[in-house]
Amino acid sequence: THGYKEAIVSALALNPTMSFLIRTYHGLTENYRGLKRIKMALYHSAESVLTASHVRQHVTVNHSLATALRLVGRPDHSVIYNVARVGNETPDRALFSKRPAVAIVDRLVPVKRVDRAIAAFEEFLRGTELPNAGLYIIGDGPERPALEELRERSEFRDQIHFMGSCSDAARRIASADA
Repeated sequence: THGYKEAIVSALALNPTMSFLIRTYHGLTENYRGLKRIKMALYHSAESVLTASHVRQHVTVNHSLATALRLVGRPDHSVIYNVARVGNETPDRALFSKRPAVAIVDRLVPVKRVDRAIAAFEEFLRGTELPNAGLYIIGDGPERPALEELRERSEFRDQIHFMGSCSDAARRIASADA
């Protein structure tokens, strides 16, 4: 979780008269193991109890997540998409050596399933005549070593590139072909 959530839950515990909250859902819960799983289960239970009477609006980042939450008994959600602004960015074709360039920006954590993006890219390459296509993964996180190992086992390892975290992600997306 992010630090701001702990601050809100703590504030509600100390001041139960707080007026209202907007609760956001960015994805489904990660599959934690061991003590981390117990800690997260306790945290989510406490968060739900403490925020239940204060939440006035629920927001998700896409319609499929809103549908999934409705299926498990969560109320209706407004949808506000996570979108990188690329309209004002000047593309820089030199950023990517392989073309067409497919770029993704994400945290490299298990719940984001970047491994599926790599598998989809490999499948795409098997079915096309684009030997110079490249997948550019922009972002960083604890899953990076496992994803780099996955790349090393790939027949397309020379076409899968990790770019790490960067401050110009919008420009990089604008410079990609997809």
